[in-house]
Amino acid sequence: MTTLMNGNTGLNRFIVCFVLIAFTAGCTTMRPIYGMDEVSYAAQIEVGDKIEITRNDLTTIEFKITDISNDGISGDDTFVAYSDIQTIQTVKSNTGMILGIVGLGVLLGALVAVGSAGGVGLEGFSFY
Repeated sequence: MTTLMNGNTGLNRFIVCFVLIAFTAGCTTMRPIYGMDEVSYAAQIEVGDKIEITRNDLTTIEFKITDISNDGISGDDTFVAYSDIQTIQTVKSNTGMILGIVGLGVLLGALVAVGSAGGVGLEGFSFY
């Protein structure tokens, strides 16, 4: 049993655990868009949305929408016709979650560092 008061082993384990949690937390959410024509697609997406389209030939393209027309969707020098779309998903970045995880990690790291320096009594607290 290694305690935080006995050196850097506990701090090293904390850092490894925090990094694993941060990488598995996920920073992107994908939401499928259902439909088969411009009316059903246009009701679920709007200019400014970031989307991922899988074409009928199974190639995937990701871009920010600049125009939605009767013929297809445009963005970032790209045009995809509705007839060439197999699936569409909106891509949302969870910036708040990322900032929260980083902030929590900094706070916990500071507490562990202060505790391992003897500034806070952590007797009996151990990292397995």
